[in-house]
Amino acid sequence: MSVADETKRVLLDIYGRLPKDKAKEFMDKIRIRLKDLDTDPILGYGLLGAAIGAVCEMVPPLNWIFDLDHGVADGAVIGGLIGFLKSRNLNAQDEKIRQVIKEELANVLA
Repeated sequence: MSVADETKRVLLDIYGRLPKDKAKEFMDKIRIRLKDLDTDPILGYGLLGAAIGAVCEMVPPLNWIFDLDHGVADGAVIGGLIGFLKSRNLNAQDEKIRQVIKEELANVLA
């Protein structure tokens, strides 16, 4: 999982201010809760699109039917576009990340 640079700075700042035993517990809990969040769909969908384009380019009937000369590039562009559209939900996901940080910080300090 990748986290935005601003979020990393906030987490490192919180980590530096907590007592050592609480800091480790806090970071472990944050990792567990955030590891399933996908924050970079553009790259994943772009690679998937390129792979599908390569397969379509290699299979003669598909190549002839769709007249694919640049299937890898076309697939990457289409996949990247789909990833971009999915990434519009990242603002909502950033809010979830902030909420997780607040909850785990409250739990560690309680």
